[in-house]
Amino acid sequence: MTLFHPNRATLTSTPNSRVWMAFDLDSQEWIATVFVRNEGGLHYLSRRYLGERPPLSALYRDAYAHGEWAQRPFRVGHRATQASVACVLALYEHFCGSQGSDAISFMRQVCEPEQLYHAREIRAIQEQASWEGIEYPVDWTPESTRALIERLSDINHRKLACLVERTVGAPKP
Repeated sequence: MTLFHPNRATLTSTPNSRVWMAFDLDSQEWIATVFVRNEGGLHYLSRRYLGERPPLSALYRDAYAHGEWAQRPFRVGHRATQASVACVLALYEHFCGSQGSDAISFMRQVCEPEQLYHAREIRAIQEQASWEGIEYPVDWTPESTRALIERLSDINHRKLACLVERTVGAPKP
């Protein structure tokens, strides 16, 4: 999922859909990230569009026709894709809280500036994950911690995954 800065994007939200749109001045393209909820999951699409701003109906149609199906609720043991970024980051924040650690401070140790999140963005990520459907572990066991490390790697937060592994000493598979 492309995470947009709120000052550079718009969000159109209904009870069962969320569409982020931003215009890329360099490429002269619209960037759309679309989530459409259905029973048991959601359709996800991130795509660029040339020309005029695409209507919502076209975005929904493209999400169903060309988007990725993502099972929900998301659990730490599920394979993560770009449709799961908010859920994985929400799990990471939940894990840090359970360990008495600050998720943002942890990220600052290893993440590039464009990957850093602030408290406002963490709250937005948690809200998005809740909207998508997420199930948090009751307890963070060595197995669920290992799965979180794998999910962070799945969404290209490998340095963060390595830091979590070094810090908690997660068991090797």
